[in-house]
Amino acid sequence: MNNNRRGLRIGLLIAAGAGLVYFFWLVRAILYPFFIAFAFAYILNPAVCLLTGRGVPRVPAILILYALLGGIAGLVGIFLAPVFLRELREFAVQVPEFTRRAQLLAGEIQQQYDSVLLPEVLQPVINEAITGMEIGLQQFIRDLFNGLLILLTHTIGLVIAPVLTFYILHDWQAMGDMLKGIIPLHWRRDFLLMAEEIDEVLSGVIRGQLTVGLLVMVLVSAGLYVIGLDFAILIGIFAGLLDVVPYFGAVVGAIPAVLLALLHSPAVALKVILLFFLVHQLEGSILAPKILGDNVGLHPLTVVFVLFVGGELCGLLGLLLAVPVAAVLKVVAKHVLEWLVEREAPR
Repeated sequence: MNNNRRGLRIGLLIAAGAGLVYFFWLVRAILYPFFIAFAFAYILNPAVCLLTGRGVPRVPAILILYALLGGIAGLVGIFLAPVFLRELREFAVQVPEFTRRAQLLAGEIQQQYDSVLLPEVLQPVINEAITGMEIGLQQFIRDLFNGLLILLTHTIGLVIAPVLTFYILHDWQAMGDMLKGIIPLHWRRDFLLMAEEIDEVLSGVIRGQLTVGLLVMVLVSAGLYVIGLDFAILIGIFAGLLDVVPYFGAVVGAIPAVLLALLHSPAVALKVILLFFLVHQLEGSILAPKILGDNVGLHPLTVVFVLFVGGELCGLLGLLLAVPVAAVLKVVAKHVLEWLVEREAPR
């Protein structure tokens, strides 16, 4: 009888979960403010807990954190946003000039090494590649502006996201207790252990990689500015954003800077390559180990594989989510296997 009641309860929980997932799928178009709010709350909750641990009540702690972040956002908006938009506009204007320089450079290379490296048959291929690069750059700029317009069209959701984040942070402990109450008692201990390990992994991946990406953004922008390369802030932001993708992001983020430097001179390109090499050596040897630690727990081959899978299935979003999802699935698989082994072990 008890087994029947337990099976019925499990069946009802599964049915309720499936129905909830289906409902969220139906209304997914309006859920983005809640996803943003939960992501912000997850990232900010440790800082709130740090303040409450020092005797600050939770609501004032959240307000202090909001004031600090608002001040930082205001400074960024006042000083960096105009520079970023100006560089982006100038970059869009100069794309044809960059293409003309690239074609001249390719022609000079062909004339100099015609008999050795670049047969005449390759010239149409080179011209086609350069034209494709110009089209790709123009498309990238259009996509970037379209992305900014999409953000503006979702202003209401973006405005209410901080409000939702406040309520989630305020009721974080209560929501956790509610979720614990849903879990059957005989599963609760194992589930909580798994949840703690998942939180540790996600903290290492999300908070750590965002911090590393921000530091890379600052270092690359400052280094390119010292070198004297145009669009230092734009390229630095691009490199920092791509740095959240392990391995590939560092290489792809350096390509625009190196190509742009080549249009000036090989010496400038060499300086840019050296800058990126030093920044990513610093990241790999000091920043990432200190900030990320060993929380991810994935072999490099596994990381490369899941990046390919994520990119193939979901494009850029798949690349961004591949490593966190794989790390979480590894934790879940480990606990499920341990649970199955315990069940099969002789009593």
